[in-house]
Amino acid sequence: MHSVLNLFSTLSKNEITYEKLGELTRSIDVHRLDFSKNADDYEKSEASDYYRDIKLLDPLEVAVLYWPPEAASAIHFHSGFYGYVLVLDGEGENIEFSFKEGKLKQLRTLCCRKGGIMNEPDGTIHLIRNSSTTNALITLHIYYPALENLDGLTLFDPVTKNMGTLNEKAANASFREPKENFKHFRKTPSFLKDKMQKAIAILCILSYLSLVQKKYLKCCNLIITNRQKNTIHLTPNISLAPPIHAQSIRPLPIILKP
Repeated sequence: MHSVLNLFSTLSKNEITYEKLGELTRSIDVHRLDFSKNADDYEKSEASDYYRDIKLLDPLEVAVLYWPPEAASAIHFHSGFYGYVLVLDGEGENIEFSFKEGKLKQLRTLCCRKGGIMNEPDGTIHLIRNSSTTNALITLHIYYPALENLDGLTLFDPVTKNMGTLNEKAANASFREPKENFKHFRKTPSFLKDKMQKAIAILCILSYLSLVQKKYLKCCNLIITNRQKNTIHLTPNISLAPPIHAQSIRPLPIILKP
């Protein structure tokens, strides 16, 4: 790991670009790196599924993350920083999304084994997860600029349709962070649009049922004549006795009074 830290610590900020970081990341030989596979050697948090060990913060960030089986990050938005993730051990997935017109849509999934690289350009919306149910995933993360804190990082929850923006108190990209570590929560615009459309549909149905009820009541108040009584006013929930059958109903003669 010392060779990696020397590789990045000697960079000047003027020469750091997304392409340059990619070139240096691809030059790392993971088979020669020394890193811990013991979860106890990483910083743990109850608000996160994964653990980390920050190695460098100047001139950029270098960190090693330990992912227990099936651990995953929240879907989050990279705004103002970029980098690469190198798989040191295990198997991981990088799942990318788009967020357009208020809708979160899954785009692609990249599966990486030891030595595989996940690209994270500025503007990326993604999550990383350990695809194994039995083995840990260990990854090397290189970001520029270094993240002093997670202030302004936006998270997405596709189940609840929540969006949350973290503040400077947050330590993890996770919805399990305490509420005081969020600037605000809100629903995605598509969720609000769906709610509005459902409300309009319900109002239309209620309006239609009201119209049907009025017509029904009007029909029930029509005068029906049969052979046993001169007139019968039919009202709801009142049945005729004996019942009127279709065969017994005949047109009545028109009687003109002088």
